[in-house]
Amino acid sequence: MLGLVKHVTYVEGVWFDQAISGRSYADIGIPTTSDRSFTLTQKDTIASGQTSYRRRCERSRRTMAALDLDAGR
Repeated sequence: MLGLVKHVTYVEGVWFDQAISGRSYADIGIPTTSDRSFTLTQKDTIASGQTSYRRRCERSRRTMAALDLDAGR
């Protein structure tokens, strides 16, 4: 389950940061492939996964809030 939380956090970063801002995966701090987004390390815990996901979602909200509704037209 924790691998799924890490992957969802990755996807959030891809869609609401990389796709919008055009920044690189390295600049965003996310894995370079979706397969790698599932990889767990010794540092990964339920608490760290929850925190990472919440922070990523907050960044997504800030990114989207800063956009003009006509952006991309």
